[in-house]
This record gives sequence, C-alpha cells and structure tokens, in this order.
Amino acid sequence: MQGKTGAVLTVMIMTRHIHHTALLFLFMSLQMNQSRIDSDPAFITKVN
Repeated sequence: MQGKTGAVLTVMIMTRHIHHTALLFLFMSLQMNQSRIDSDPAFITKVN
C-alpha cells in the first residue's frame, strides 16, 4: 500500500511538473509571437 501511494504521488508530481513546463513553454512562445506580430504586421496575415 505504501509503495502504491508513493507511486501515485510521484506520478502526480511528474504530471504537474510537465504541465507547468508546458504552460511556461506555451507562454514563452506566445510572448515571442506577440513581439513578432508587433514588429511584423504581415505576420498576422501569414498566420491567418
């Protein structure tokens, strides 16, 4: 039982960490895209 609880806890921590990293990565890419749009108005038409 102890091992199972530990495994679940580890998975929870791992998924939370991955999710947090994914959010951070998404935020960074959004920031990069935002600055690219600001510097290049044609980028909006390229995306759409």
